Amino acid sequence: MNPILSIIVPVYNVEKYIVKCISSIVNQCEFDKTELIIVNDGTKDKSIELVKPIIEGRSNVILINQENAGLSEARNKGLRTANGEYIWFVDSDDAIASNAISILLHRFETHSDCYGINLLWENEDDGKKTEVGMWNESESLSSGIEFMQNKNHLTPVQRYVVKRDILILNNLFFYPKILHEDLEYVPRLLYYVANVDVVGCPLYYYLRRTSGSITSKISEKNLIGLCHGFLSVADFTEKCVDSQIRYIYYEKLYEMFQHFIHKYAEFLNEKADWSILNEQLRHIKIVLKIIKGSLSIKDRIHVRLFMFSPMLYVRYRKSRIA
Repeated sequence: MNPILSIIVPVYNVEKYIVKCISSIVNQCEFDKTELIIVNDGTKDKSIELVKPIIEGRSNVILINQENAGLSEARNKGLRTANGEYIWFVDSDDAIASNAISILLHRFETHSDCYGINLLWENEDDGKKTEVGMWNESESLSSGIEFMQNKNHLTPVQRYVVKRDILILNNLFFYPKILHEDLEYVPRLLYYVANVDVVGCPLYYYLRRTSGSITSKISEKNLIGLCHGFLSVADFTEKCVDSQIRYIYYEKLYEMFQHFIHKYAEFLNEKADWSILNEQLRHIKIVLKIIKGSLSIKDRIHVRLFMFSPMLYVRYRKSRIA
């Protein structure tokens, strides 16, 4: 009999956090209902050595070893291996609540396509937990599209527990070898979700690392990842999204564009290499021409300013956040 829930945990250089993460899962795993898939993404530290004693003798734990390919590909490998009816991606420096699995197994009786998970941000320095972007359980949304349109804090992807068939049948795999992959993934995911059932109590503890996180410092790779994500969602919108609701995705694309510009403005300095922006500029402009008709007058003005001079527009945005 296949498990009901598959939890996928990619592992790469997280020896400081991995014991807490894996223990939080295996301590509540029900052998006949839950499987844990650990993807060793070519970790160079002692993460897997620390994991092995915890998972020893557990038939519902699968350990996969692969050469380093990045977070997206590690998640994709876990998804292709998973047998569960539902999939939950958990990051290896985070943890889940002590009753998370039992709550989810009970909620699965509603047979929803997707369950929205509330999370707490856990500060690495003092362990303090803070509520961020809480979703209200009493609010019933009929589709993932409505959820995307009406909710904030849509990422990270750890906030969703989704039917495996939806992911596999719609080719919902992660964009490889980029940062900020969740920003690109979630809009595609929610398009295919018929209903989102929000679980009110926080089940996930998201660690806010003070150092060492791949997204803690803005770099060229961050910016390129945001660019690729923006262009990927734009391509998905034109190829897959029904024309009657594309305006919702155009609004989301504009949010992604502004997020990219904000990060670029933070990165910018007098010696900044504009080729990062110029390399993608032609493609960005094409997308903006398509979506600008669905934007507010204020947003259209911002688009026109960017189209006139990207460098001046980014410098203008930098002056606003200085």
